[in-house]
Amino acid sequence: MSKTALKYDWEVIGYDKQKMYLQNALQQDRLAHAYLLVGPAGTGKTAFAREAARQVLGQPEQIKRSPDYFEIEEKEEIKIADIRALISRFSLTAISQSRRVAVISGIERATNESLNALLKILEEPKGQAIFFLTTQHLGVLPETIISRTQKFFFTTCLPAQIEAALNSTGIDAKKRKLIIDLSGGRIGKAMRLAQNSEYFEKVLDQEDRLKNFLEGDTIARLNAASEIAAEETGEIKNLLGQWLASPLLSSNEFKNNADINIIYKILIGIENALNQLNRNANRKLVLDSLAISL
Repeated sequence: MSKTALKYDWEVIGYDKQKMYLQNALQQDRLAHAYLLVGPAGTGKTAFAREAARQVLGQPEQIKRSPDYFEIEEKEEIKIADIRALISRFSLTAISQSRRVAVISGIERATNESLNALLKILEEPKGQAIFFLTTQHLGVLPETIISRTQKFFFTTCLPAQIEAALNSTGIDAKKRKLIIDLSGGRIGKAMRLAQNSEYFEKVLDQEDRLKNFLEGDTIARLNAASEIAAEETGEIKNLLGQWLASPLLSSNEFKNNADINIIYKILIGIENALNQLNRNANRKLVLDSLAISL
């Protein structure tokens, strides 16, 4: 690969170590063939991957319009047709750059057939293709995929970092504080809450549903579980993901009224339910079990 100097400032907030590592690799012509970005939802993994692609391809803006860029956005299931489309695109000669970059969000949602096809690409890389894969759940991926990637880990940002990012949005102080709380330290989620009013209202509703779920007795929780189970699996996962990061469970008011072991039990119960759904377990059984266990 020909050497490429860093051309543009990073627009992604935080994660300076990851940026520096990738910058050095790019400037020293030592880029890995595949990177796996690991961390909770809303921590900015996909935004970082797109920004990395912008740096690698030397595109100042509109990275998605580059003929040498391909992205599989996060979806309920990544099918073999998605990977075949990627293979087809990358079989063509690079146009604007010698490199080509692919971003695949939520690789843990790929079917076994899709993972096998991707593995073949990673085992037998052609040309100067670079892959950025993102996942929330490292443990569910095959070791054959994990071992062929270089890992970047994404965690939460400090409240001050998120507040600094929100200052440019023009949001009033009260809503800024609420967004910081709702984001759980996840910068990507915070910016989405600030920029998307529909999403903001949805997260508030998810918080209310958690509060009602925890305050109800077993019968009430089972009824709520039945209502939730009727929703699409992706929506249920989003709901449980929000519950895991909910500021309610870490609030002083909740801590003062609940034993730490109870809070731990709630978090473990929600996480187990989410893991079971990721393994395609029956939604009704999973949620009923959660309702009974709390």
